[in-house]
Formats: sequence, C-alpha cells, structure tokens
Amino acid sequence: MFLAIEAAEEIELVDVVLERLRARAKRDASTGARAKAPAPAPERDPWIGKKLGDFVLLERVGRGAMGLVFKARQASLQRDAAVKILPFEALSNANQVTRFDKEARVAARLRHPHLDSVFAAGCDHDVHWFAMELVDGPDRAREIKRLRGEVVDGAASPSYS
Repeated sequence: MFLAIEAAEEIELVDVVLERLRARAKRDASTGARAKAPAPAPERDPWIGKKLGDFVLLERVGRGAMGLVFKARQASLQRDAAVKILPFEALSNANQVTRFDKEARVAARLRHPHLDSVFAAGCDHDVHWFAMELVDGPDRAREIKRLRGEVVDGAASPSYS
C-alpha cells in the first residue's frame, strides 16, 4: 500500500518495484534460498476507477513498450472499450509522446475487419491516451509466441511454421 500511495503519479515505478520483488521471490524459491521477507500482497492498481475523457478505467488488460492497456467503460454510450495510455516516464521523451500520438492518429484512419477501431484520443492531466474497440480473446503477445513455437508460461508450444 505504501508504494501505491507514495508513487501514485509514477505508476510505472510501482510496477517495476513489484515485478523485481516477485522475480526475487521466485528466484529464491527455485534455488531454495530463504526469502528475507514475504512477497508483498498484490496492490490495487491506482489507475482503476480513473476517468480519461469519457472512459472509466476498469482493469488492466495489457502492457507493451508504448503503453498500458485497460478495459474501460465509455459512460456516454455505455460500451466497453480498450484504453491505451502512455506511461509517465515516456513524457520526458518528446519522441515517444509524438510516436504515441501518431499511433493514435494513424490507427484511427485505418479501416479493416481485423483491426481495432479507434473511438477517441486525448490528454487529461498530462496522461496521453486513446480509446479503441475492445476485442475479447487471448493475449496477442502470448499468442504470437505460441504460434512461433516459443515457450509460453513455462511450456514449449508446438511450432506451426
């Protein structure tokens, strides 16, 4: 809880710290080493419940190099959407902000049955975001690894090449 309160504006730093703590606990468990402290309980994501434009963030569904993706609810149209936000640490790099904004504009112009439609984009309180169609299904990164025959969740997947 301390991390969530003290670093609420730096959510990516909280994620990094928690990931490192979890990785250390796993490493200690696999080597038989005694952990010096119990692994922390998962913290509530401080982004949940935040409103960006017309969208209320409900749960985190993904994370990538260019942002965090949340399942959200569009209040005015009462529909679910995916909202991608640019992490705070990227704000110090003008190229990343430009790239993120360009991604939103380009994606909004694309029309294809196999591409997600972009609903809206904006910047609220220095949070750059865009909302798009929410598509239920497997995690794309995991699915790509599976199709390539790479290890997914500790098990080798069959190759389809």
